Amino acid sequence: MEHTKLVFNCQQCTMYVKDSLPPNSVGSSLRQLVPDDGISGKVLATGETVNIYGNCCAELKGYSVAVKNLLAMPVVCEGRGRKDLFAVIELINKDDGPLFTEEDEHSLMYYCTLAALTMKNASAFRFERQQQLNAINLVTRSASISLSSPLKLRRIPSKTFAITMASEVKAEHMNLLSELIFPVHTLSMEKDSNVVLAYVRQIFTNENLLEKLGISAEIFNAFLIQVSKHYRSVPYHNFLHAFDVLQTVQVIVKWAPISFSDLEILILYVCALCHDLDHMGLNNSFHSGTETPLGILSEATGIGSPLEVHHCNMMFNIMQIQGCGIFTELPQHQQTLAFKMSIDLILATDMAKHATFLKEFIDLVVNDENQEDRFL
Repeated sequence: MEHTKLVFNCQQCTMYVKDSLPPNSVGSSLRQLVPDDGISGKVLATGETVNIYGNCCAELKGYSVAVKNLLAMPVVCEGRGRKDLFAVIELINKDDGPLFTEEDEHSLMYYCTLAALTMKNASAFRFERQQQLNAINLVTRSASISLSSPLKLRRIPSKTFAITMASEVKAEHMNLLSELIFPVHTLSMEKDSNVVLAYVRQIFTNENLLEKLGISAEIFNAFLIQVSKHYRSVPYHNFLHAFDVLQTVQVIVKWAPISFSDLEILILYVCALCHDLDHMGLNNSFHSGTETPLGILSEATGIGSPLEVHHCNMMFNIMQIQGCGIFTELPQHQQTLAFKMSIDLILATDMAKHATFLKEFIDLVVNDENQEDRFL
């Protein structure tokens, strides 16, 4: 900003930033942009440049100097039919004239354009860097699984735990749980919000799956509750949808012409339950088309499945909560396999990959099964 003061030959130059300021900016020429506050607030609201002088400045308050003339301009980045306003630059008291000229406006417009591009790139870089770290963390976990430092996320009080686990499957639904005709949407009308948990629990216990693999009911129940708590109340990608997918996967496993091991079934069930954890209700195409941070990440880094990476990370975070490590009770070699398969399975739920997987599957149905095809 000091350089800008020299260029425009003015007494003060301040940038009012829309987002939160970094801690080291205190005392600098950066200020927090406050809506409806003075000239900068007006520019924020209208997106229009303000150039005033003389009597128009007489009633201005809140400045450290007497304002004789003032030029304020939005720092805006335009693209794909939208405008992103990052800041407002405000020049006060031009030393070599009574007002800021049209030439000054053109010069400041060029400066604001460069500032907008710089701020947008910096914002995208910070988000991209964080997501790259998430992706690296994901790969690291798949190679060397360690849950020795559990995350302290939302703990479930004992009273809440008991109430949540009290629901039971209706008798008329028991036999239908393994059928494609199961009326899943009738559960959305239940007054008891915990009833879906009972149906999920029943699927996992139908074949004594937990007992066969040595997974305690206490850990499974704690894991299940945490998963349900980390689904958002969105119209479709909610916990009922997760149960719907789980129930469908169970039917496929039951009627498939090949056999699955108990460990494979457990991994399939867990991934079906967790594949949309913390879904915000917007898909990858939306994020790309509207240039949200997730969309910018996808375009800039080539990570084609940012939401699926997020779902996978959420599942691993839940498993790190003390008492929720559903895979940690398995032998070490099974733990490693479970985590690696989970990553592959959840990332494969990106619908952009569906056509490719479907074609490969159709090509395989006429051939004998082999080990390489088992994952598909």
